[in-house]
Amino acid sequence: MITLGIDLASQPKLTGICEIAWESGRASVTEIGVDVNDTELKRRLGSARLDKIGIDIPLGWPDPFVAAITNHHAMEHWPNNQTNELRYRATDEFVNRELKTCVLSVSSDRIAIPAFRAATLLSEVSPSIDRTGAGRVCEVYPAGALRRWGFTFEGYKGKKNFEARQRLVENLLHKTEEWLRLSDSDRDLCERDDNAFDAVVASLVSRAAACGLIDAVPSNLHERASREGWITLPLPESLDKLCEG
Repeated sequence: MITLGIDLASQPKLTGICEIAWESGRASVTEIGVDVNDTELKRRLGSARLDKIGIDIPLGWPDPFVAAITNHHAMEHWPNNQTNELRYRATDEFVNRELKTCVLSVSSDRIAIPAFRAATLLSEVSPSIDRTGAGRVCEVYPAGALRRWGFTFEGYKGKKNFEARQRLVENLLHKTEEWLRLSDSDRDLCERDDNAFDAVVASLVSRAAACGLIDAVPSNLHERASREGWITLPLPESLDKLCEG
């Protein structure tokens, strides 16, 4: 099995990717990089050699927000929704309750810009993508996955947090030292660039999704998730099981 993690930003220079090959109880990072353009992303997304792809970006917008904007555009009545209903998807609310965090809003925060990029890329490569994550592509949240796996993840982004990210990389590699293979140069890149590190985590979460080591989409939210997207959260003890079977 080969998994791909994509840490998608609005610009190529802040976009990271990581491929991991899984075989015989071992996982090897075969490629990792940053500054990834749309042409390269489309090539990867369309590649049959990749079994599961995790993208760190919302794959859709909240149903109430879409309805409200549609009505507004048609000069019709603005629905009487609460502000949070317009800001957060069902999966965002689920993750916020589970992890006691606050994910960014794809309808009202700057994360909407890379979400536009994701929508463009996926519509050109695979317009019928299953946004629940049940298919070949799943939506991931690296910081949430790290929290689920018991790591301290606050404050590891950007150049100013190099030391915190260095410790986080060290802790992850220590936890996975029996089965994850990462070269010294790739480790150095993860320490220097949070986009590369998040791509590694995204690829690990993709493996968890492929193995069914994730929270299931609640049956009452499945229809919304098929439109809004659903964040794939790995089970708390799943990291140690990724190379089993």
